[in-house]
Amino acid sequence: MQQHTRKILWIIVLWQFISVLLMGLGVWPDNVVWVNVVLIAAFIALTDPFDGLLLVIASIPFYVVIPNPYFASMPMWRILFVWLFIVWAGRTAIRQRDYFQKLIRFRQMYRRAREMKASKWELIMNTLARIDSRFMSWDKYLALFLFVLILSVLFAHFKLHAIKQIIFLINIYLVYVVLINATTTRERITDLIKYSAISTAIIVFLGYVQFIATLFSSPYYFWQYWAEMISRLYFGQPLANVLIYSNSWFSYTSGGQSLRMFSIMPDSHSFGMIAVLCMGFCLPLLSYYSGGKMTHVNPKALWKVLTHRTYYIWYAIRFSGLAVILSGTRGIWVGMLPTLVISLYLYFRKFAVSMMKKVVIAQLLIILFFILAPAINYGLQQLRISRYEENFIDRARSIYDLGEDSNVGRIIIWKESLVYSALHPFGIGYGNFIVSIVRDVPPNYSFDQVSNEKNLRYNLPQKFVSAHSQYLNLLVEIGFAGLLSFLLFFGKALSAMWVFIQKHKNEENIFTMMVISMAMVFIWFLAYGIFDVTLFNDRILMYFFIALGTVGLILRRYDSQSEAFPEKSRKEVISDIMS
Repeated sequence: MQQHTRKILWIIVLWQFISVLLMGLGVWPDNVVWVNVVLIAAFIALTDPFDGLLLVIASIPFYVVIPNPYFASMPMWRILFVWLFIVWAGRTAIRQRDYFQKLIRFRQMYRRAREMKASKWELIMNTLARIDSRFMSWDKYLALFLFVLILSVLFAHFKLHAIKQIIFLINIYLVYVVLINATTTRERITDLIKYSAISTAIIVFLGYVQFIATLFSSPYYFWQYWAEMISRLYFGQPLANVLIYSNSWFSYTSGGQSLRMFSIMPDSHSFGMIAVLCMGFCLPLLSYYSGGKMTHVNPKALWKVLTHRTYYIWYAIRFSGLAVILSGTRGIWVGMLPTLVISLYLYFRKFAVSMMKKVVIAQLLIILFFILAPAINYGLQQLRISRYEENFIDRARSIYDLGEDSNVGRIIIWKESLVYSALHPFGIGYGNFIVSIVRDVPPNYSFDQVSNEKNLRYNLPQKFVSAHSQYLNLLVEIGFAGLLSFLLFFGKALSAMWVFIQKHKNEENIFTMMVISMAMVFIWFLAYGIFDVTLFNDRILMYFFIALGTVGLILRRYDSQSEAFPEKSRKEVISDIMS
């Protein structure tokens, strides 16, 4: 039965690929999107919530905007995520209706507890234990972060926009809630890793399709086509109108201009993070599909290697590493350095040698592509019909050039953001960074009116201008308390992962490798956050929460002797609450 369900799942994914392709080519009308929404929603309603979750994950590369007369940029995923949560919550309520009835009738519970001579504290702890058992230890810091976001609405000039941005985050978080509750066995955790690897690999593959297309077309015509047809399909007409004249698809080196790899993403920065996530999800699969090594030099042994899954997983990692380079995102390149230093240090200290070796090799492959940059440049020059000016080494050198235009602009906005945050320690409202740029906002202007004005410094509408740093952006919008809660969340997650890694450093399997791999990815993203705010891109957040939830499930129940992952005991919950 499960095998039949998974076949239907992949048929729906294939249908989405075909339909999005034909809509992008202009062959089919955009209204076909409604067919995709109905298919996915029906699958979620008729199958186990976990299978619905897997389809939601596999469909991430194909979430496009729903054509409607009211919301020009309403993506499919916003409706589907809510629907998935409703289906899961409804089925959970049916299975546990007795518990929910008791929870609703709290007074009856309290009266019964008094009759049984149970203390009020005991009753509260039992209730908290039941609720908290469905969340991870770091979720309390996420709750604190959310509380600060909500509180920041009081200081926001554009309060409605701040509320919309908070709802956006909660909308994505719903998948995380379903994931950590619907994933009840080790087999299901393995499925999460596999489907996430495939989903991110599809986006990387589409990146190569996009990049190869740039080699055989005029940059201008490709640019206009991609903005009008593909970006409009994925992100709506408003963003497409901006991308027609301003985007991050081009890089400029030595006076030349060339198109980067960015796939279906709105910019090359978010695509670079997708490529890193793809490497992060693929690495654990190397420990799952063990074998495929050359033990003897003969055709049979060679065939065994070439047909083994690890052979193709390594190719996925290699092409993802090359995609990191072809994205031309310097912040991603710099962000890799802390993870490379940490992984090399642990490897030479003989810490989890086998697993750290895989992490080190994956990162060294990126370094290798830098070394091979001249050969890559030469090959692309032979293929491209127009002049190809990109030089990855020169672009890497520009990171340290404080006189380079991009760096000058980033330093200016950093200084301005620091000064502004010092004057507004409580922040100016989540999603209201625009107020720090447009200092004299007319009192009767709406957010749309102000945000659509063009910023002459960056040649972008004001709403797309940020602090070029995740930390400064948060500091300006939600103040010191918000930034602290954000850092506490990551600190708690990474410290829990480190404790687990230390305990199980000699046990290589898909679960321990997943924790190590994602620990490195999270550190990578934290370092990259110094230079950009891309972590809050919708698809990046989806994969981030999927990875976070998967890691949390491993940490919680790895030591359990049972195949199933039971809920935490009341004693464990009380310990978590008090810690």
